[in-house]
Amino acid sequence: MSEANSLKSVMAHLAEAEKQRAEPGLTSRQRRARTVARLAAVQALYQMELGGQGVDTVVDEFLNHRFDADMDGEHLAEADEAWFAEIVRGVVAGQKAIDTAVVTRLASGWRIERLDATLRACCAPGCGSCARSPRCRARSSSTNMWSWPRRSSTRPRPSS
Repeated sequence: MSEANSLKSVMAHLAEAEKQRAEPGLTSRQRRARTVARLAAVQALYQMELGGQGVDTVVDEFLNHRFDADMDGEHLAEADEAWFAEIVRGVVAGQKAIDTAVVTRLASGWRIERLDATLRACCAPGCGSCARSPRCRARSSSTNMWSWPRRSSTRPRPSS
C-alpha cells in the first residue's frame, strides 16, 4: 500500500476534514470516534456489497469482532459504535434515495453500475448522513464526498 493510501494517511486526512466541520457539542475524542466510525462504515458497506451479507450480520461483526482490534498492524482508535451502526443502517435504508442523488452528479450517459464498489462504499455514508442532517449543504457535501475517492485513486484522471 502506498504512503498516500496508507491507513495512517487516510485517518490523518479524515481527522483534518473533521476539524474543519467540527460537530458542535462534541469533544475532540468524540469527534475522533465518529471519524473512526465513518471509516468503518465505508469498510462495512464495501464488505456488504462484495460479500452479499445483510446489514445486521455486518454491523454485528464489526461491533463484536472488528472494533478494538488491529488493522494493518495499527490499533484503531475508539469508534463511536452507535454512530457506526446508524450510518450503515441509514445507508441501507436510504439506498434508493442515495443512488438517485449520486446519479444526478454523474456525467451524462453514465449509469451508477459503472462506479466500482470501492467508490460507492466511500460515497454512500456521506450521502446518507447528508440526507439525515438539516445542517448539511447538499452541494458542498456532494463535492467533498467525491473529492476523497478521487484523491485516493491510483487511476489516471481525465483532463477537464
